[in-house]
Amino acid sequence: MQHLMGLVRRCIDDYQMIAPGDKIAVGVSGGKDSMLLAKLMRLLQRHSEVPFEAVYLIMDPGYSPENRRRVEENARRL
Repeated sequence: MQHLMGLVRRCIDDYQMIAPGDKIAVGVSGGKDSMLLAKLMRLLQRHSEVPFEAVYLIMDPGYSPENRRRVEENARRL
């Protein structure tokens, strides 16, 4: 996870992707990629020298009630 976080930080710095005071929306669908992005953004928010706000949005394309509960629970853990 540290290696991946280092790559994310480098990309953000190199391309100036986040500026102080930015508000960033992170779409969480429940898949591995969106959950990983949400986790990385949370870590970045805690450890970044650039203050920014992250908002996590749960997308529901028509999940079964059980799957929706699982996605919501994972989002709460973040």
